[in-house]
Amino acid sequence: MLTGMSALAEYGVKAATGSAREHVLVPHDCQRNSHSFIVVERTRLRPEPRLSRGLPLAPLPRAVIDSCRREENLDRVRAIVAEVVQSGRCTPREIAEQIRQTARQRSALSRIVMSEIEAGIRSVAEARARDTLRRHGVREPQWNVSLYTKDGAFIGDPDGYYEDVAVAIQIDSMEFHLAPKPYKKTQRRNRSYNRNGILILEIAPGDIAAEPLEFCREVEALLRQGAARPVPQIIVRRRPAQSTG
Repeated sequence: MLTGMSALAEYGVKAATGSAREHVLVPHDCQRNSHSFIVVERTRLRPEPRLSRGLPLAPLPRAVIDSCRREENLDRVRAIVAEVVQSGRCTPREIAEQIRQTARQRSALSRIVMSEIEAGIRSVAEARARDTLRRHGVREPQWNVSLYTKDGAFIGDPDGYYEDVAVAIQIDSMEFHLAPKPYKKTQRRNRSYNRNGILILEIAPGDIAAEPLEFCREVEALLRQGAARPVPQIIVRRRPAQSTG
């Protein structure tokens, strides 16, 4: 059966990069070798294949992990896992189970991404922001939570939230803001935060990458500002992994 990037392409996973070599799973006792055009991987844990256009595919969680085990770029692993989890096509538990079953060899990046998912990270941009805060000694927020008033009214879904000081981080791309409908949605979101006393730092992923120290300084300044005032009573609920925010 096809697995790895070959199977992900059939599943329509956009984050999967193309490969010139097909990747196939065969039973462990099958004596077949890899060649320039094909990667043959033997396995004792042969899953039940799924059929697509008559092609047998490894189940999506297995294909994800098999692709990530042959990937050397952490952000590409993040992008693949984020896409299938965000879309609800795989649960974090399914991915974690595949990591547990697979050999530890070449699984380090997958394990890093799973630890990020368990912390609430749901995108490459959030993972990079988290790395930046940790690298510069700034405490990290809760990731991907939903905020409600004490009466149960919905406030918003910030990417990061510091509950003790009611400070939110929103990582927004320029492409998102340039479109009229998303721009109005952003304005409504920010008014909701302001009405409920939540301080918000909006920042683009590129700005975090270009000026990481400035990003950390802005976060710390907002944390100090939040701590210097009465903190509003906000109910915080962890969002499910499928939520895109």
